Amino acid sequence: MEKVTKTLKDLARRYRIVLEIMWLLLGLLLLVSSSLLDSKSSLVRALFAFSVSVTASAFVTCLNHLFRADAPLLEELDERISEQLKSLIPQAMGIVGTGLKALHPGEPDQEIFQSFARAESICIMKNTGRTTLQRQAERLKNAILMNGCNVRILLSDPENPAFLHGPISEGLCPAGDITYIPRDVGLARSRLESLVKELQALQPRPNGGSVELRYMQCLPPCSMIMVDDSELRLTPYLPYTHSADAPTLDFGADRRGQVIEKYRSAFDRAWNEGKQVFRTEFGERLQH
Repeated sequence: MEKVTKTLKDLARRYRIVLEIMWLLLGLLLLVSSSLLDSKSSLVRALFAFSVSVTASAFVTCLNHLFRADAPLLEELDERISEQLKSLIPQAMGIVGTGLKALHPGEPDQEIFQSFARAESICIMKNTGRTTLQRQAERLKNAILMNGCNVRILLSDPENPAFLHGPISEGLCPAGDITYIPRDVGLARSRLESLVKELQALQPRPNGGSVELRYMQCLPPCSMIMVDDSELRLTPYLPYTHSADAPTLDFGADRRGQVIEKYRSAFDRAWNEGKQVFRTEFGERLQH
């Protein structure tokens, strides 16, 4: 064993420059790879920080071997790189630890809606919900048919007197008049009721699942889409900004379960305080 260890050490010393160049190439490969991936992902940002540190460290080592650079200078460079690494990794891992998967500055992708295909529970909170229900009704229908999914939808109350006040309505829905929000909530409700009728008309009928609509009794600060308490899409409502132009954050289940749990708790509170519009259960007996 000692002979093998000695041989390996001799080989490492003899081909040290080759190993250093390979380490440098590995750092460059990681750097290029992370730059080509989705930069909104916190995992990719952590990989990018790590690859920068690996590349810089390998570069300093190669300088020392090839040119016998000044030792104090190399030590200073190495120390600076180490400090940068110590600061970057906790920041990156801290972001990862919250469960944040992606930040979309503009219009987000369809990932959260694609997850409807395996969902057993879907919770949606929107100001009007018109666009979401018109575009995703078929996915909601399939989730109920395939998985017996329970769908809860929470929208603004169209009779909320705040919407009759022009400045409030304008702040929530720019470029619209005071009838805009109540009208769009009505369109969303109509689409949801059509979805229920489509499901009720199927033969055989869906074996399980439910659809429930409630109107919240407060003004929504954001929109939420939660799937199985394991995925969350959050869009903060910015004053005088259409929701399509606001940044969107996607969360997955984090180690401590804190982020999604907090928003689930807020949704449940608004749900419990909300005004029931209708509830339909699918199964042996239908209730409406």
